[in-house]
Amino acid sequence: MILLAAAVVAGLADPEYVTCKLAKRMTVHGQKICLYVHVNGGSQVHYPTTSFSECPARFQCRYAPKAKGNTLKDTMDSLKEQFE
Repeated sequence: MILLAAAVVAGLADPEYVTCKLAKRMTVHGQKICLYVHVNGGSQVHYPTTSFSECPARFQCRYAPKAKGNTLKDTMDSLKEQFE
């Protein structure tokens, strides 16, 4: 039990980072959105404040494994639903 707790704390203190790559830039109801993908099909979202030039082609992001069943299309549809 103690070993499990130590592993969880170590994971929070030293998270794994991977390279996120820009997959798509879109505007939904006036809000600019940059969608990034990383290994294992995971995704990250960035909301630039003024222009798409704030969205780098790649950056180091925290590894967040993709939940089973979600696709890039599911993520984009979910984002669009948030603005409706």
